Amino acid sequence: AKDAPAAAPKDALKTQDNVIWMHEKLERPEVLIGSRLKLVQEKRAEFEARTKQTDAFSKSHFPEGAQLCAKCSTAAVVMMDGCNTCLNCGDSKCG
Repeated sequence: AKDAPAAAPKDALKTQDNVIWMHEKLERPEVLIGSRLKLVQEKRAEFEARTKQTDAFSKSHFPEGAQLCAKCSTAAVVMMDGCNTCLNCGDSKCG
């Protein structure tokens, strides 16, 4: 006869139930009340601010419209004296 699969330890089932319970609470914020709701909202805002992607071209001290340099990967290539020149590393297509 085949051996029956071992039953999961009670602690494991309790942990799984807690995970499911917390997931349900986070998916339905109206269930959380008072300080818990405020804490979850603050932590979510902190996480979103920390993981927010920023535009690499938005805060540049190089001229608007500068292109990405193949050598230094900075958006600093502009047309100067008829040549595409990187204002960051000096790389130029003319020499």
